[in-house]
Amino acid sequence: MTVNAKKKEETTIIQPDREQVEKILEKKKTAEARRIDLPGERTLVRGTRSDDGMSIKTKETLEKQRLDDSRLVEGMFQYHEKPGSTLPMRFRKYGEDGIRLYHLKDGKTYTVPFAVAYRINKEMVVPVHEYKLDESGKKSAMIGKYLRRCTFWPMNFRDELEPVGEPMVVKP
Repeated sequence: MTVNAKKKEETTIIQPDREQVEKILEKKKTAEARRIDLPGERTLVRGTRSDDGMSIKTKETLEKQRLDDSRLVEGMFQYHEKPGSTLPMRFRKYGEDGIRLYHLKDGKTYTVPFAVAYRINKEMVVPVHEYKLDESGKKSAMIGKYLRRCTFWPMNFRDELEPVGEPMVVKP
């Protein structure tokens, strides 16, 4: 047997069953029936997901949250970790936004987006670990409290921007 004869034997085409073809065509028909076109938007699939994997409701909620986070807040910045110095802070919450650099000097008043003030008050903390004895006498590590590296004292939005933890005390 020659090499060409071997190649001809190896390349056999398998035809799918008629039932398999009908199932595939039925799935395509139901998928097309579920598609809706929105003017100025991408084609979305009716139900829970869009073509990029996000639900329609999630996109609306995300847009509302983004508007909420862009509200401007005026307040005073206090840097507990290094009093009297400047904190360089890069910030980007949403993928569509660019990275913004903020230089916040201790004791100065700034107008920043709500999301930046929220991050300063709620997320820029240092956990202080403590050890606790359980019933069997074993030591287990746990977070006892949080120390704030810095605080943004808002002149409005007091309840929403309540700082977390205690201020960090730096001994000279």
